Amino acid sequence: MSNLSVLIGFVLLWGGLISISGVKGNCATDCTASECCYDAIPVPLGDVGGIEPVQVCYTSGSTVNYTCTGNLRGPPNQICNNGAWSYPFAPTCEGVTSCPQPTVPSDGSINPDHTQYDLYTRIYYACNEGFSLVGPDEAVCESGGTWNPSTTPSCEASCDKPTLANGYVDPDKTSYMNGEVLNYECNTNYTLVGVSTTTCRNGVYDPSTLPTCFSMCSPHVVENSDYNVQQPPVDHASTITIECDQGYSTGTGTDQDLTCNDGNFNDDPPVCYENCPPLSATFDNGNRSGDTTPFYHEEQVSYRCNTGYSLVGSPVITCNDGKWTDDEPVCKVSGVKGDCATEDCTASECCYDAIPVPLGDVGGIEPVQVCYTSGSTVNYTCTGNLRGPPNQICNNGAWSYPFAPTCEGVPSCLQPTVPSDGSINPDHTQYGLYTRIYYACNEGFSLVGPDEAVCESGGTWNPSTTPSCEASCDKPTLANGYVDPDKTSYMNGEVLNYECNTNYTLVGVSTTTCRNGVYDPSTLPTCFSMCSPRVVENSDYNVQQPPVDHASTITIECDHGYSTGTGTEQDLTCNDGNFNDDPPVCYENCPPLSATFDNGVRSGDTTPFYHEEQVSYLCNTGYSLVGSPVITCNDGEWTDDEPVCKGKPSGCSLRKYTPRSSILRKTP
Repeated sequence: MSNLSVLIGFVLLWGGLISISGVKGNCATDCTASECCYDAIPVPLGDVGGIEPVQVCYTSGSTVNYTCTGNLRGPPNQICNNGAWSYPFAPTCEGVTSCPQPTVPSDGSINPDHTQYDLYTRIYYACNEGFSLVGPDEAVCESGGTWNPSTTPSCEASCDKPTLANGYVDPDKTSYMNGEVLNYECNTNYTLVGVSTTTCRNGVYDPSTLPTCFSMCSPHVVENSDYNVQQPPVDHASTITIECDQGYSTGTGTDQDLTCNDGNFNDDPPVCYENCPPLSATFDNGNRSGDTTPFYHEEQVSYRCNTGYSLVGSPVITCNDGKWTDDEPVCKVSGVKGDCATEDCTASECCYDAIPVPLGDVGGIEPVQVCYTSGSTVNYTCTGNLRGPPNQICNNGAWSYPFAPTCEGVPSCLQPTVPSDGSINPDHTQYGLYTRIYYACNEGFSLVGPDEAVCESGGTWNPSTTPSCEASCDKPTLANGYVDPDKTSYMNGEVLNYECNTNYTLVGVSTTTCRNGVYDPSTLPTCFSMCSPRVVENSDYNVQQPPVDHASTITIECDHGYSTGTGTEQDLTCNDGNFNDDPPVCYENCPPLSATFDNGVRSGDTTPFYHEEQVSYLCNTGYSLVGSPVITCNDGEWTDDEPVCKGKPSGCSLRKYTPRSSILRKTP
């Protein structure tokens, strides 16, 4: 007889037995003769198989599918055919009940550390000291012998704390994890020049160049100026302008620029001297030079009398911090001894009017007084070269020399050097003594040095330094940012601050200085877009959080009792407006299972139960599983109730083959 004939005969016999018995265990009172009973389904061979759906009675035509965590060999299902199942035998479930050891990350470990793991065992990844984990920190052995998640994390080297002279880093730690962002800060009264942030990337910093903390400058207190009280420290490379109060000057102007260079200004602070009061409206019988208001400290005015008149007093008076060194002289008629002849001088004294007058236009005598006692000396003064006796001595009413010296004065100055790309005003080839000139630069250039000068005796200019005209700088363009102050161009020496627009992060230099038409440093920073974190329900990001700086990392942590399915938190790093991964979903953990599982075993029973975590069930020999062999955690709820293991009731069914094979009904 053929095998097929035997099989067909057995099926007919098995079907007849079931239809005749009408007894289907507990279902005997509920199921009709045309329905099939759960207990009569042939049980799949192997330890990790099951059936679904599970119910007491199945109507004719219903299908029951076999489930298997591995490979199913045999019929995939059973069909109820008028009270009998379609196959008298069950398939074999070649289940995969374990996982091999996953790849251990370099410079890291796994815990527990085995070569083989039971189904639903959870392992944890960790890194050695000095390394940080990038990727999942745990995994679960799932059906099919695979790990979930399957990604192997990596252990990236941490970075040692950088040392910044006169500064520090924030946050302040001994080492920093891979991906962690540090902020460079200078100590009080120091200026940061260079990058302000850096990121640890597998043991090295990006960017790797340290900034520099330059010492600020403490401005001096300058009386009678806008710096007459102590002002705050000045940033390195910044320029301040000290301006004298109204009615005061430095002697050469009303203000002075000082540039800070690592704790020291490029020049001594100015002194603000008081200007001298105006002179008389006119000077009778002569002329005066240098009569230009206001009169600055050390500015001089010279006097000369017309022909036939002699100067009584000093030929030159000097402004000294608000006061003239002498009263203005007067011009008197020559040869007349004036009042001294009749009033004050004795016969042995000498009279001022009798002194031989020096030849030339810019000579004088000192001291000037009405009468001179015998033995007194009068010195000749000259703005140039004096040729002849330098003085006269009064000798019992007569002067020692009947003649006067010649004063070869220098009554003018030649035009000084005109700065390139600049001009002087007034613009002449020759200037009278004590004439004041003003330096200026053409449009697009700024003056470096004195802005004015005075023609002094001897034909020299004071100050003698010729200023220079340095090119201005055009306004730089910073994508997604701006510069402060906001102008179309910037003078030489002017400092600019780079700023990013709202929701952008500055990476690179934060300041630059215009130096003769180019910026130092010349490299523009970059404004990277910040990232806006999404709202993640049931987490510490359950309301909108502020934007996150470029290259910064945030950690979204699920609330207690919630998880992402693989852990309780997830790191996200901002990269120019986009995070490196999608935000997590925080699912509710599932409630604990029963304390024990009677008459069987369950795998994967590790609390807490995360979303998509599974628990599998297996009954002891002699018991059958009623319910799903695998239940899954789904956002706080199990996909099925826990199954139970029931013993086979007597008189309910008959096993045809070896244990866990096809089931036959007994005849009453």
